[in-house]
Amino acid sequence: MGTFAVALDIGDMLGERFQTVEAPVNTGAGYTAVSASVRQQLGVEPHTTVNFVLADRSRIQRTLAGRGSESREAGSHSGSVRG
Repeated sequence: MGTFAVALDIGDMLGERFQTVEAPVNTGAGYTAVSASVRQQLGVEPHTTVNFVLADRSRIQRTLAGRGSESREAGSHSGSVRG
């Protein structure tokens, strides 16, 4: 597992507004975390709360928002988590 950075186009729920962010990528991650300020600028509201167990076995709770994100470089898609 490693990390690297890519440009992500984060969009609103209708796919009308986008903001490009340079984001670190963790190859073992299943979700994309973006700041609440980016989410708010795009008008995306959280829709559910999820519990996560981290690698050190600690537990955290985060809200999920949005429909996902796409990487121009990798062409991948993932769910979004509000940090």
